[in-house]
Amino acid sequence: MNGWKRSWRPAALTSSAFPAKQKAAGETAKVNKRQSDTATVTTGDDPIRLRAHDLIDLSVVGTMVQDALVPPGDMRFLKDNGQFVVLLNRFRWETCDGGPPYQRTHAGLRFDNVLSVQFKGIDWDQPDGMMSLLTIAYDPTAVEEGEIVVLHFSGGGAVRLTISSLSCGLEDVGDIWPTNWKPGHEPD
Repeated sequence: MNGWKRSWRPAALTSSAFPAKQKAAGETAKVNKRQSDTATVTTGDDPIRLRAHDLIDLSVVGTMVQDALVPPGDMRFLKDNGQFVVLLNRFRWETCDGGPPYQRTHAGLRFDNVLSVQFKGIDWDQPDGMMSLLTIAYDPTAVEEGEIVVLHFSGGGAVRLTISSLSCGLEDVGDIWPTNWKPGHEPD
């Protein structure tokens, strides 16, 4: 299997979706609607809530989760629901125009229509160890069984999802906290 391992780890998360947060009366967010079910928050202070159904949408989600910190113990395949969920510590790229302090928040990343999950280079012996999410790759024509999404992590780790069709959600689920550290990358 080329170094990939199938894993049907027991699902510890009980929610099959990330519920919408209720806004207080009179509170609004600026939203740019591309499709009836796709919304992009354009303000810097609001939590984000994104859906992806194609490569363009997924590239926006990928940008928002770049350099997110993920412990292996916070990734689950909910086989009965056909979902793969990740709780991550997200750097808020949309608010980092100035200098420090920057911002981080917890966010939930969910992929629907998941047929199978394979892991490569994930250290399950360190469930609380942190991996940095580098990028999300998508190939709609990779295999006969469906489409492929790969989450690439620092250190060579990866999660490969075989999906019937692309449906992804990202939602900030926690409070914002300040950080003086801004992720950086060495040029290749």
